[in-house]
Amino acid sequence: MEKFSVQLGDMYESAAAIGLKHWKGRRSRSSVESWLEDLVDEVREKKIEPPKDKALYQFSMHRDLNGELLNKEIVAVELLNLLRPIVAISVYVCFSALAVHQYPEEAAKLQKGESASLQRFVQEVRRFYPFFPFTAARVKENFTWNSYKFEKDTLTLLDLYGTNHHPEDWENPDRFEPDRFKTWDKSPFDFIPQGGGEYDIGHRCAGEWLTVDVMNLSLDFLVNDLEYDLPEQDLNFSMSQIPCLPESKMVMRVKGTGTPT
Repeated sequence: MEKFSVQLGDMYESAAAIGLKHWKGRRSRSSVESWLEDLVDEVREKKIEPPKDKALYQFSMHRDLNGELLNKEIVAVELLNLLRPIVAISVYVCFSALAVHQYPEEAAKLQKGESASLQRFVQEVRRFYPFFPFTAARVKENFTWNSYKFEKDTLTLLDLYGTNHHPEDWENPDRFEPDRFKTWDKSPFDFIPQGGGEYDIGHRCAGEWLTVDVMNLSLDFLVNDLEYDLPEQDLNFSMSQIPCLPESKMVMRVKGTGTPT
């Protein structure tokens, strides 16, 4: 399983890569999809029997409108669409730990595990730190926006980090202030850590609220259930990478074990 967890990481770490890293990500995706296809076959042949309420069983045994089982390649892709984002969230969990270290006065407010405080802290992590500093796309057809002409096939970058720090939309944008989300009620195009607009009609990640829930649970555990310290290390992160990853692996030492993790 360690092999597949590494390959899942390869996929999101190569999201904007070119050259060998790009091909490494594609090879990892092919390998994981092949593994999932084999699992689908084993479920259908009853060689393995996962619980019926689990995604592997539900997707493998789902039938289309004609009563036919889905193509196993389609099932593998849909299962991967669940697994890959869950692994990618680890970047946000890492940034949560970094925020706890860098802003202890804000982290102290989470000691009681109050859900509203946890969620505000999580939202500020998503605004303040750059999972993806920007995203890229090619213009599908000519259009004009704010008097600027976008021509078809032009490579265009959306500045996610800049939008989430725009001084016209955010007061004190360069301060880490979770309490700003006590009253925040602005446009979904102002807060775009996982895409802008509404997820059901635009290009905003449909898994955004699952991301927030996972981060809430991880943050609560980190602050209220885990005793650890951070050895001296480089905690800087690069703004030129997609996703934005720390310069070196973030290492924490769990108290009572003496083992870095």
